[in-house]
Amino acid sequence: MKIYIAGKISGLNRDDVIKKFEAAQKSLVTKGHQVFIPCVLPAYEEVSHEDYLHICYAMIDICDAVYLLSDWKKSKGAILEFDYAQQNKKKIIYQAPVNLFKMFINKDFPDEIQNKLEYAYRNARTKEEGLFKAGFLAAMAKKQHKDEQL
Repeated sequence: MKIYIAGKISGLNRDDVIKKFEAAQKSLVTKGHQVFIPCVLPAYEEVSHEDYLHICYAMIDICDAVYLLSDWKKSKGAILEFDYAQQNKKKIIYQAPVNLFKMFINKDFPDEIQNKLEYAYRNARTKEEGLFKAGFLAAMAKKQHKDEQL
C-alpha cells in the first residue's frame, strides 16, 4: 500500500522532524508499504505554506492511505491533509499515542521484558493488534514477576 505520513512540521527543529517521520516511515516500509513523507521537500522561505500543501496533496492523491502521527492535531497543515484525505476517501491510519503503550510498562520489569513489549507493539500490523500483544505480554510478565517474588 502507498502511504503518506502527516504530522507536525512547522515550528519544530528540522532534524527532530526528520527523525520522527523517518522512524514512522521505517516502521511502515518494513511492513511492505511504499511511504511518502513531506519533510523530504526542501525548506525554502520563499515558498508559502499553501504551496507546500499543494505538493503534499499531490502525494496524497497517489497514496492509498494517510498515516497520522500522534501530533497531527497540533498542525494546521496535517489537519488540512486529514480533511483532504477524507474528502478523497483515503484510508486513515492513526499512530498509537506512546502513552497508550506506556500503560503496559512496569518500571520493575527487566529491560529485556520492556524491549519485548515495545517490539511486539511497534511491529504489529495495526494499533489494536499492537496494544493487544503488548497488553497480553505485559500481563504474562506481571504474573511471572509476581510469582518470582513469592
